[in-house]
Amino acid sequence: MPFMEYAGSYALYNYRLEEPSRGLEYDNIRLIRAFEHGLDPTSSEAGFVLVHIDMVRNSGPLVAATVRCLDEASKAAAGLGSVEGRKSFNQGLSDIVTAMKKINAVMETMWGKSRPRDYTSFRTFIFGITAQSMFPNGVVYESLYDNKPMSFRGESGANDSMVAEFVFWTNQMCSMMINVLGVFGNRCTAKAKRVRRFRRKCLLRGSKGQTSQAPTSVLVRKFQSFFNYQLTRYNTNIEPI
Repeated sequence: MPFMEYAGSYALYNYRLEEPSRGLEYDNIRLIRAFEHGLDPTSSEAGFVLVHIDMVRNSGPLVAATVRCLDEASKAAAGLGSVEGRKSFNQGLSDIVTAMKKINAVMETMWGKSRPRDYTSFRTFIFGITAQSMFPNGVVYESLYDNKPMSFRGESGANDSMVAEFVFWTNQMCSMMINVLGVFGNRCTAKAKRVRRFRRKCLLRGSKGQTSQAPTSVLVRKFQSFFNYQLTRYNTNIEPI
């Protein structure tokens, strides 16, 4: 294969249920394809992949809360906003943070289920070609791509659509706060701009093949801090998160 894709080949479509009746409990998930010892559910390779699957299992509330916020924001933008709509929007923000905390809590179990010393025994196979010292000039696939060297990126949990969804939402949130509150030139605006710059920096780092799971949890903390500040500044009747 020229490359491995996160959802379709190595992670999200690469599991089965040991006992279907038990559903997506972590200890009921097994890999279908693996490199080293991944078919053993206690192996580091299995732990590495299965934790990603477990994270995504908890992503439904994140998507639902984001859609809720966007719906309420759309109503407000169309002049159909209301006090109840604002409360619903704030609840959506709270639900986003709650969902991300749960997802991050699952992520924190990674190195308990996948031993760091075993990392390269399976991760080497999905590093990709781009920015890899072992392939400084790319890789030629004989009889393919006109025999020109190719440079495919490897797969990563950072490819997951919930990461892009959360980054998109923080972008929309920060842009909204800057546009709506920017006329005041206050500390909330400055904080929103700092969060947006930080998010952009994380995206640029990821686009250069230096993806990491860490920025998402940091973004959660910054988003939570930013949200709480704007509540205390503009809407003191709403409980912080």
